[in-house]
Amino acid sequence: MHPSTLVLRKGKWYVAVTVPKSLEGLFSQKQLRRSTGTSDEKIAANRKHKLTEALYREIKLKWQVARSDTLSLLKSQWESDAIELSRSLGLHRDGMNPDKYRGYLDQAAQDVLNEAIFEGKPVETSQVDAAVTYVGWETIDESEWKKLNSLATVDSATSTRTTSAAFGATILSTLDDYAERRRWNREATKKNSIQHIKRFAELVGNIELTKIEKAHAYDYAIAMDSEGKANKTIKSTISSVTAFLTWCEQQRLLSEAPFYNLKLANYGAESQKYLPLKKEELHALFAQEMPHEDRLLLTVLVTTGMRLDEAALLTWQRIKTVDNIRCFDLTDYEEAITIKNKQSARLVPIPTVCALPNGNSNGPIFSYRRGSDGKAENAASKALMRHIRRVTDDERKVVHSLRGNLKDMLRDAGVSKELSDFITGHGSHDEGGKYGSGHSLVLKKQALESVEHPWLNPPADS
Repeated sequence: MHPSTLVLRKGKWYVAVTVPKSLEGLFSQKQLRRSTGTSDEKIAANRKHKLTEALYREIKLKWQVARSDTLSLLKSQWESDAIELSRSLGLHRDGMNPDKYRGYLDQAAQDVLNEAIFEGKPVETSQVDAAVTYVGWETIDESEWKKLNSLATVDSATSTRTTSAAFGATILSTLDDYAERRRWNREATKKNSIQHIKRFAELVGNIELTKIEKAHAYDYAIAMDSEGKANKTIKSTISSVTAFLTWCEQQRLLSEAPFYNLKLANYGAESQKYLPLKKEELHALFAQEMPHEDRLLLTVLVTTGMRLDEAALLTWQRIKTVDNIRCFDLTDYEEAITIKNKQSARLVPIPTVCALPNGNSNGPIFSYRRGSDGKAENAASKALMRHIRRVTDDERKVVHSLRGNLKDMLRDAGVSKELSDFITGHGSHDEGGKYGSGHSLVLKKQALESVEHPWLNPPADS
């Protein structure tokens, strides 16, 4: 690929790239230009690299489309030739997929030509003609061969590492494109991934993508280990870089993403598990004076085992009556409520002790502020942790501990682990639950009602 140049036109600087000679037929001009939007040569020089990459991508995309079109044409022609050969041999059937019998047809064509040309056996002319066409002696006209050969030359010259080296793509020069073009399921995931990749670039340097090695992943793991990060955090952070490099491979910026089959078990401390609150701590927690919605959210969490991000986003519309049982309906994953996975999509019976008003109210049940990704978890956690920290300083006891409390209480009440998992969203996908399949709502309701919550007798709300 030709290097780019800065060209001054009508008082503005442009980045210009000459189209490779073999691809000139794909463009209306021999040189592509992009405006830097400035008359300042120094600023234009700073913008040159990014605009150059955009021009290279445009050329490469044009080549890929043309190559794909040519290969599609060749495949179509081959299929036509294959059908004609199978007909001449009396093998063709309606609906036959020639690709399925390609090996057999290859051998049949060679046998026909061997018999007719080298062995001098009498072979029907139609079979010889079909075999000659099939093996490609007369399949493509001269112009198509020239087009394919020129594209193949570009393919060889600009593919994988050579392309990347020509572009000089580095971690940070590619990051904006990655952030913009990748499909993100959550804004928070995008933000965290970008931070992880930038931190990786700080550690190893903003090196060219082709110079990244598997060892760099271990360098990153060692650095995080020395900071006291947990193994789970190290794996999660490196997975962000792995996803980035895999995307680079898919964009042909790398011949192969280097972070594969990593062994990270020995890096970082083992994650500390959250501990459930003691019974006296639960009594102390709910004995506090607190805002009504904080008390209601804590009550929902401890009586249903829901995750905080599920409960904090509940709306009044999600309170349904199914099979005569009042429940939270989390089965619709298309709505704004955030669920962890398909197993989390479930119907959660509302225990009698979790007193919620009746009526046809609309909108969110809780008013906690939502972040840029639409989640209210951070604001809700901050509000609830103030109350939890008044009863315990143990860092392993947090809002999520209430989920563990319910799991323990279900076990103590004789509820099976399988049924407990279905209630808390660790079991199989519960879409069918609304029709009474799997663990029925009746069983889930009975299980939740079997748990006593004597701490839910707080003083009047403030």
